[in-house]
Amino acid sequence: MSSVLSNKLASHVAHDVVPAIVEAGLPDSSVQQFVTAFNSGSASAFLQVPGITNNIIAIGTAAMKQAYSKSFSVVFLASISFGACAIISACFVPNVDDKLSGEVVRRLGAHGLVAFGAKAKRAEAKESP
Repeated sequence: MSSVLSNKLASHVAHDVVPAIVEAGLPDSSVQQFVTAFNSGSASAFLQVPGITNNIIAIGTAAMKQAYSKSFSVVFLASISFGACAIISACFVPNVDDKLSGEVVRRLGAHGLVAFGAKAKRAEAKESP
């Protein structure tokens, strides 16, 4: 699902975020730096972007929230389709209750499961005639 998110996010950033921040007054040459600064999550990274203002940061943040929201809605819809396929497939799984039993074919140790190593060797020595 991360590939769906990254592909859709790239598309929405290009179509929604870039026009919004350019319209707000960010130079075209600084758009890539803005997106990189936003993805870094560091407030100091925005200070390195030429032509940035608080208004551009606010508009860009709102546009990025909208882009993420649209991208996650596509991921949600994709996961619904996978879930529906899984539920439909589960309806065709045969019942295997008649093949299950409480019978234990062989005990793995004297008192249940014994750890590997010295304890296992002692348990094997006790079992051998």
